[in-house]
Amino acid sequence: MSSAADGMDHSMDAVDDGELHTLAVEEGLRAAAIRTQIEKLQARARSHEVRQSQLVREALRRSFAATPFGRLIVEAVLPFLVAEEVLIWATASPAAAAQVCVPGVPSLRRVHHLRSVASNLTAEAATLVARGLHWASVRTMVVDLASSGWEHLLEAFLGDFEACRSDSDQGAVTASRSVQAWESPKFRRLRGLVLVFPAERPCGMSKKWHSTTSMLTRLARCMPGAPLCELVLGDLPSTDMLTAVLRDCGQQLRVCRASFIGPECRQVPLEFPASGLPSLQCLMIRHRDFCGQRASRQDRMTVPAASLLACLESIQNPERLRVLALAGVRADGNRKETAALLNCLPAFEGLASLALRFSVPSTFGELLPISTLLKLRCSWPRLGYITMGDMSLHGFDYWPEQMTEFRQLYHHGREPEPFEVFSNEFRNVLAAQYGTTVESQWAALQPESRSFWEKVATRLPKMPHGELRQRTAELFALSL
Repeated sequence: MSSAADGMDHSMDAVDDGELHTLAVEEGLRAAAIRTQIEKLQARARSHEVRQSQLVREALRRSFAATPFGRLIVEAVLPFLVAEEVLIWATASPAAAAQVCVPGVPSLRRVHHLRSVASNLTAEAATLVARGLHWASVRTMVVDLASSGWEHLLEAFLGDFEACRSDSDQGAVTASRSVQAWESPKFRRLRGLVLVFPAERPCGMSKKWHSTTSMLTRLARCMPGAPLCELVLGDLPSTDMLTAVLRDCGQQLRVCRASFIGPECRQVPLEFPASGLPSLQCLMIRHRDFCGQRASRQDRMTVPAASLLACLESIQNPERLRVLALAGVRADGNRKETAALLNCLPAFEGLASLALRFSVPSTFGELLPISTLLKLRCSWPRLGYITMGDMSLHGFDYWPEQMTEFRQLYHHGREPEPFEVFSNEFRNVLAAQYGTTVESQWAALQPESRSFWEKVATRLPKMPHGELRQRTAELFALSL
């Protein structure tokens, strides 16, 4: 070592200052070149390591996909859409099965969104799927109650849930259910639920509905504690599921859309929970006697006016309520209860759709003075179209297709005069229920009060045509 250093020293002694500087620069360039090569090699090494990791994870994905549960996920439970882990797996990414396994319980799969189930899913296969899913991770479900696949899957889930609860009550866990008894498979993260039953009623559907009713009753027992924010029920013949879910999961519920069909749902009045619905922003309930009917024209579903009033008064931010529509539903109450319900409505100044029907004849003339009626109207600046019947109140920020359109009310097709708008809104109710005319009431208004209808008049020609369900879907695009 010392001899080599001595030789280098002797060689340095043999060169002049100019050559010494040149040699130093050359050595620096050689060192820089070597460092560049080292960086390239390190980058190549990292690339090979990433590729190795991808191959290992792809092998894991294929191994998982080859298992019975993996095949069922691919072939039977489709698609999971927004669920990030399953999307990555389903698109053949090397992210694979390790990402959908529940930490600490590798035999369970964490799936956040259940959207559809193959109709040919057998009961045996459904049992495997149900016992392999970590139900406490499910955030949204869209359930087609006409699908035998969904029926089998829910029956399998409910069987395990009831068995776990029975074992828990007895203080024992059977070995055969040791996987699902780790914790009760309740919906601890369920934020969105859609239940749809076919509106058509072929002969076989009546029998199926009676079996489905029992299943829904059992399903409702799994709901308490779920942080439900969005609920959609489609064409159910009974209100039992709605009542149970509102009672047990109503504190965070933001959107409630429910439609019912047939006479069974009219047998018992719909009651809202005593605890209220403090987070509510959309309440749309529809009833029809048969498929294709817009709303019941015979007997109507009923809701006690006092129950509806308590529900509305429980809303913590009333200005955020955008939809309050009970179509084919009547708010039943005496004069005092109905008057209280009407007097609470001005608090909901953000309404975009309003549809209510009452049980007191000549509702407005019997319960409200004209000045209160006009103040009630001025509470809803968003509602461009509004109409008041003998016992009904409808208002929308669009032209409802079933009722009328702009040119039917304003034949000239131009922006209407404020008095024209006032006249169309109040002519019938003032004449029939108050025995007065729109002309006399308009003349009595102060200029600042008339300005409200000036603003409405400017909006009317620009309002789009629409329909209640469509408008509600626009206002509340569900995360389902």
